[in-house]
Amino acid sequence: MDSANPLEAVTLAALRENLTKDPKLVELKRRLALARVRREVSKFRAEEIALHESMPRSVAKVMEGKAILALEALLQAEGYDDLGAITFLKEGVPLVGVSECPPCFDCKLVPAALTEAELFQTAQVRREALLSKSEPIDAEEARVLAEASQEEVSLGFLEGPFYSRDEVSSRLETESWTVIRRFVIFQGAEGKARPIDNCLEAQLNSGYTSSIHLRLQDGDYLAAMALFVAREITGGRAHPEAQEWRGKCLDLSKAYKQLAVLPAHRPLAVIAVRQEDGRDALYLSNSLLFGSTAAVYAFNRVSRCLWFLINRLLWIPSGVYFDDYPLLCPAATAESADSVVSDFLDCLGWRHAKTGVKGRAFAPSRAAQGEVSLANKQGRIERIVGQLKEVGSKGEISRQLAQVLQGLLQCASGFYAGRALKHASHVLSRIVGGLHFSPPDLRDFCHHTIRLLQDETPRVLKCFMTTDVLHLWTDGSWESGVAGVGLAAHDCFSGSGWVLEGRVPSGIGGDQLICVIEMFAILASMMELSSILESRGVVWWVDNNATRGLVIKGASRSWAMHTLARIFSQLDQKHPSMWWVSRVPSFSNPGDAPSRGHGIEVVTMVGASEVQPFTRLEELAKRILELKRA
Repeated sequence: MDSANPLEAVTLAALRENLTKDPKLVELKRRLALARVRREVSKFRAEEIALHESMPRSVAKVMEGKAILALEALLQAEGYDDLGAITFLKEGVPLVGVSECPPCFDCKLVPAALTEAELFQTAQVRREALLSKSEPIDAEEARVLAEASQEEVSLGFLEGPFYSRDEVSSRLETESWTVIRRFVIFQGAEGKARPIDNCLEAQLNSGYTSSIHLRLQDGDYLAAMALFVAREITGGRAHPEAQEWRGKCLDLSKAYKQLAVLPAHRPLAVIAVRQEDGRDALYLSNSLLFGSTAAVYAFNRVSRCLWFLINRLLWIPSGVYFDDYPLLCPAATAESADSVVSDFLDCLGWRHAKTGVKGRAFAPSRAAQGEVSLANKQGRIERIVGQLKEVGSKGEISRQLAQVLQGLLQCASGFYAGRALKHASHVLSRIVGGLHFSPPDLRDFCHHTIRLLQDETPRVLKCFMTTDVLHLWTDGSWESGVAGVGLAAHDCFSGSGWVLEGRVPSGIGGDQLICVIEMFAILASMMELSSILESRGVVWWVDNNATRGLVIKGASRSWAMHTLARIFSQLDQKHPSMWWVSRVPSFSNPGDAPSRGHGIEVVTMVGASEVQPFTRLEELAKRILELKRA
């Protein structure tokens, strides 16, 4: 993986411990660590009871069973760098205001648009405006929301339901309270209901200033972990009994709901659930809201605490992505690691999945073979394809379904599959925003996206892949009615380079001619160097902002450019690379010379031996024209 996204030191230490030590010794250290956790919980039991009894009732209900002081002591003893996160467990999470940025995080300030005082001053007005909305609700959605909300009441996450404003005012001891309307989306292959609290509509998120730049340990982090293991094994540096590895994903249950809301901010978080008869059932929030910006930052700080101890104390190599903890360990210790990490979370009072889809045991890994294969879980692609076929046959799509499909596509491609589905996701976002597609255009979009999904293959990363970057400078020119394209490329691994030049065939045009030519140069370069680009780190250098934006976003309002984006997605899927696109000033672009037929000027600069012609321009032009006719 790129050095710009390295593994954390605590994860590397856990990986090395498991790779180099006798599995029996590692298991012993884990059992001793678990015994230490139990001692800490027992040691602080009296103080823990006193702490929970001193908490406001709403916080105590959510924090029930959590060994907060034991967790704090363990983190402090191990030198953890964000002990301030424990405050969220003791006092609750502020939903508005300015968040702190601990030194261990990079700073990224996103200021609030409203102050806390303004939110309280306008609370009653916003409450009445939101409750007066007469939007109907589907009977099934009403049933699901009612059941989900009642379950949260039984778990202590909510209080209610209340049907009188006076009763809510009495409970909160203030008239200055507002509501957050709850809606539901259905996720996953099984159509799991996910209640969402619309904190954006209620302006709650407008009152929160975030200061932390979150760097989530997503699929890149897990891939880096697995590749590190693969390199050590194939390099002969692993213990004889640490040759076979296994992995699993540990999942915290009811993630955000395991943290409480700061009592002073509960008046800003009264949940309104629309019933089938049109009435609103009101609930007081004890726990964090799924939809709150503050919840994202607070929960990530707390989940990071557990991640640190899983690596440092239990010696189980782990990443953390919100409430998910991908774990890797040798097959010889996998079963005991599964048991130890579960007991660890139980001791500290954290709910987590133990059975079912999210509670599976460790599964075999291919790290010993020197490669990592990343793919979608079974059933995800089939479900998306089925829904797209239905949309295509009907020739229509609702904004809600477009939103669901957009989320599924982002999940299906975001972590490993390059950006082949980027343009499809962008089109769906425009439909969500109100753009209308004619039935033929919608069918064409569905057909194209289905083909991409069905052609999908796992992304295989090898531990000895070339990591040196390949630089590609492309350019397009338009002079005296002639459209030229050029490429100057340099391979930092071999030190060699290429210079290619050519002319765009007739018939390729559009409402943004120079942008089309610039994008044509990129596509021609992808086709010409496809075998070289595959699995390489690539930096595209372009001197046209519209072209750069098209590559990044994957779509355009210009139909001509949108067509080119589709072809880019197809080429990127067939020969995937790890690419980045950056701006280069026109006068500094080595690709400018070959685009004007003067490629000889930059041959020496990029390490090339000669100027070569593009050989697949006619093939590319034919492909573009076929899409336009479709």
